[in-house]
Amino acid sequence: MGLFNWTFKKNKEEQTTDDINRDKVEIERLYQLDGDNRLRNIIEWGDKADNSKLRTIQYAILNDPDIGVKMAGLKRIHLFTDKECVRQFLTNDNTKEVGQKCEPYFSMALSRTGIISIEEFKSRVG
Repeated sequence: MGLFNWTFKKNKEEQTTDDINRDKVEIERLYQLDGDNRLRNIIEWGDKADNSKLRTIQYAILNDPDIGVKMAGLKRIHLFTDKECVRQFLTNDNTKEVGQKCEPYFSMALSRTGIISIEEFKSRVG
C-alpha cells in the first residue's frame, strides 16, 4: 500500500467520499507548485490550523521531496491536536521513519501533542 493510500486509510469510516476526493484534489494542486510555494502553503495552512488541510499536511510530511516542507508540517501539526488522527499519524511507523530525518521537529511535534514528555524531548534533542 502506498503512502498516499495510507494517508486516506485512517479513519476512513469517518470520511465521506467527498472528503477523500477533496483531499486528493488538494494534494494534486499542492504538487503542481514548486518547493517554495508548497512550503508557503504548508506554513499558512498549519498556522491557521485549517482542519480541512490536515490530510494534505500529513501527506506532505510523508512524501514531499523537500525536507523544509516536511519540517514545516511537523512544526505546525500540534495545532491540530483536537484530532485523534494526528496522534495516530505521529505514532505510525512510516511517520517515525520520516521523523528521524526531521529532528528536532519530529520530537517537537511528539512533545507538543503529549506523546512524549518534556524530559524525553530534552534527552532526544540533546
